[in-house]
Amino acid sequence: MTLKYKLKFRFILITLLVFKSFAIELTEVFSFTCSHCYNVEAQVEQASRAKDVTFIPVPLYDQQKLSEVAAINAYFAAISLGKGNLFKRAYFDAIFIHGLEAYSKEALIYALNQCGLNNKPFFELAGSKKIIGMVNYAVSLAIKYNVASTPTFVVNGTTFYEGENGIQEIFAGS
Repeated sequence: MTLKYKLKFRFILITLLVFKSFAIELTEVFSFTCSHCYNVEAQVEQASRAKDVTFIPVPLYDQQKLSEVAAINAYFAAISLGKGNLFKRAYFDAIFIHGLEAYSKEALIYALNQCGLNNKPFFELAGSKKIIGMVNYAVSLAIKYNVASTPTFVVNGTTFYEGENGIQEIFAGS
């Protein structure tokens, strides 16, 4: 390798390391029953689409209630199909605009219909090992972070921002 290529390689490596330091991992711990989470959803959706953000959703729910498990599995199945934000928005709307009970069959059907996902292949996906793995990972993060209120945002696994203003605080310097 010539000196020119060694220097070019070092420059590329340093550039990658510098740009990597600007990227953030943003974890949102939320609940579909939380009005504060609903209020901040548009900002969260915008942040989740930001170029240098790896977004990790962590919904809190009762794992013992089948209706809650079904909604969370559906949410992660929608994520795997690129419709996570659409599902989340529709599910929140079912609860906070249309007055449907959180985790009810009606709320889930409403959200699925809004996303065009109320079909047998989608339900099979929602019960797949892939989706169960995604849900289990989110559960492990919920346990790890031990969050007491929602919404809570965790940046790079270490810095916590709570409440509706949390997302604004994170990106205030951007």
